[in-house]
Amino acid sequence: MALIKVKSRGTDNVTGRKNIVMNGDMRIAQRGTAAVTTSGSFTVDRWKNISNASDFSAVQSTTVPSGQGFYKSIHISPTSTKSPGSGTYFFTSHYIEGFNMGHLDWGNSGAKTVTVSFWVRSSKTGIYSMGMKNAGATRSRQQEYTISSANTWEKKIITVTGETSGSWPVDNTRGIAIDFCLAGNASATGTVGSWISANSNMSTNQVNFFDSTSNNFYITGVQLEVGDSASDFEHRSHGEELSLCQRYYYHVKYDDSQTTYLGAGGVYTTSLGMLILQLPVEMRARPSSITQSGTASHYTVWGNATTTALSSVPAIRASGNKKVCAIDMTFNTLNSATGTYVYRIANAAGYIGVNAEL
Repeated sequence: MALIKVKSRGTDNVTGRKNIVMNGDMRIAQRGTAAVTTSGSFTVDRWKNISNASDFSAVQSTTVPSGQGFYKSIHISPTSTKSPGSGTYFFTSHYIEGFNMGHLDWGNSGAKTVTVSFWVRSSKTGIYSMGMKNAGATRSRQQEYTISSANTWEKKIITVTGETSGSWPVDNTRGIAIDFCLAGNASATGTVGSWISANSNMSTNQVNFFDSTSNNFYITGVQLEVGDSASDFEHRSHGEELSLCQRYYYHVKYDDSQTTYLGAGGVYTTSLGMLILQLPVEMRARPSSITQSGTASHYTVWGNATTTALSSVPAIRASGNKKVCAIDMTFNTLNSATGTYVYRIANAAGYIGVNAEL
């Protein structure tokens, strides 16, 4: 049998899953595809918008670079103009869990170099910033890249020397924050390409993308890998990428225009029951909250051949674990407080989102 020799790429061999970023091709959007306009909102799974004001629109888009295997991107545009200054900022961020960066050995003398690659397009040319920092924001680094041609997809590659200082816990808390900055200079620094003891997100050379509501910015194909060079984007299967995202957020909705069964549960009284929602993967942490949409009547309980609408919207219960979520379901009156009941979403306006985001 012939021995096949594997060539080392950069400073590290590629084994297993190489892209530390999740949903870097922006295709998983459990929360839906409507544009979001508020700080703290997620455009697509794992990609969060951070701003000092609700003066932007961010939405999943089908505008992508040709021939690269992508079919989704994030599209960001200003909804009002603003000038750089104290308290002015916007960036879209991706948070990496400590468990997923432990092999980088950051915070120690053996810290590994990484390379970030991505595809970007903007109507506004000039210098942009990509920032990286730890959870405590005590160590940060800013890297510049230039968009040379307006409305043209360009691939950018940035190599980052591993950080030997600071706290980078290897656990289920936040490890690395990656920020793609579009505007602001409140926390800008002139130090580029070096780790510093400060909470900084951008370079002082950052363009003001928010100087016109006609501006457009697109990004996709974000990859973070060990080594000093970039390889082709790792296209994972849809099922695998969805499962990775569901560790942080799980969304169940009215599906295929039919009543959606959430799961079985019991009742305490004729007006209070508990749904045991089985989670598809073990979440990062025990869920502390749920989101939901619609009114109480959009959720029903069925049992003893009777369907009853809820009288209050579902609410998380102080119980459960990383694999199940216990949800209180309140209704007016059941015909019996015994037996097994099935909880359902009965209207397209309803959904339940279980949150364990970083």
